[in-house]
Amino acid sequence: ISPIGGYHRDSDEDTHTLALVVPPLIHRRNPQSQFDMVLGLFWRYRNLNDGSATTVVGPFYRSVDNGGSTTTLFPIYWHFRDAPTGATADALFPVFFRRHAPDETLTAVGAAVVWAYFRNRSDGGWGAGLFPLAFFGSNADRSHAVIFPILWHFRDANGSATVVPPLFYRFADRRSTNGAVPPLLFF
Repeated sequence: ISPIGGYHRDSDEDTHTLALVVPPLIHRRNPQSQFDMVLGLFWRYRNLNDGSATTVVGPFYRSVDNGGSTTTLFPIYWHFRDAPTGATADALFPVFFRRHAPDETLTAVGAAVVWAYFRNRSDGGWGAGLFPLAFFGSNADRSHAVIFPILWHFRDANGSATVVPPLFYRFADRRSTNGAVPPLLFF
């Protein structure tokens, strides 16, 4: 070992390691894995058996394995991929999000605490809204509409409920309907 670093090789284990103090550098390899680091800004680890790998370069992060991948330019961009399903998700923080999967897609655009979104499902269902104020959607025999705090409406195969507090309410099922416009009319 010298003042600037060192090198080690083990032929029996088939490993070698290089470490330098100036510039800070580490390289290590064995039959199962490889690790590299340069200046504390670049890091890479690879599993040579299954092909998985992780790389970090400053704010950039990438990880890949049999289950999928993650790519990030922290803190503004994120991309995720699920290999078994083919689902992906992308985010451009804080203004955009998109998820695509075999059974649904979701897109959201916004800023701060207000987000417009649309969700489309492969079974024909959908959802849309302006979070946190308005929510609309339908799926098979169910639907909903909420404009917070002035309108609440829910419907399914058994009935429906509509409330506009404190001005109106209506609840209906297959046998009866109840409603009111308080305090003037009750039916």
